[in-house]
Amino acid sequence: EGSDPDISTGFRVDLNGVELTDKINEKYDDLSSQISQQSTPDYMMHDTRVVGYTSREEQELLFRVLTQIGVDPTLESILDVGCGVGDLNNYLTGVLGAPVNYLGIDINPNMVNTAYQKYPGIKCLTKDLADMEDTFDFVVSSGLFGLKLTDDMYAYLYKSIDKMYELANIGVAFNMMSDNSKDQQEGLFYYTPTEVFDYCLNKYGRVT
Repeated sequence: EGSDPDISTGFRVDLNGVELTDKINEKYDDLSSQISQQSTPDYMMHDTRVVGYTSREEQELLFRVLTQIGVDPTLESILDVGCGVGDLNNYLTGVLGAPVNYLGIDINPNMVNTAYQKYPGIKCLTKDLADMEDTFDFVVSSGLFGLKLTDDMYAYLYKSIDKMYELANIGVAFNMMSDNSKDQQEGLFYYTPTEVFDYCLNKYGRVT
């Protein structure tokens, strides 16, 4: 039910036995604290910086590109990994003009609780990707891999990609920041796009 989200704790982001949930939540909380000093009391509901976007325009641009793999959640199910406050569901509903077959997961209960306040009726869980078992037609993630969480972010990324592919019946889409960026910020991680592309192509690509 929309009014009673699952906010159970104990789920994990697992990287070779390393618990990252506390670290991610700490970064969420630090960011939230910084923004709260510059914004309105209901900043969690309206400030896109809480979920890592500099503006609503940037967020929607990334959503638009992300869903160009053919996502039509009115016909197929979609899992949003690292859903934040559920803005992707709202974006899709607005674009499609119809209810979306959507489930969002995030390990931060404050984000999930805010999603239920912001979008009554949304389906979100406080849960780690590693613990998901149900399959979905599409599995997508926007902004999940931007925080510098571990010394080996590529291992974390690849393990997450593998899990998303395991859960997806049709397709997977995600985004990340490029090390070609000229405006790199401390605390964030920037990947070499060709390296990630080669991993995906070698493991999941097909030659026809």
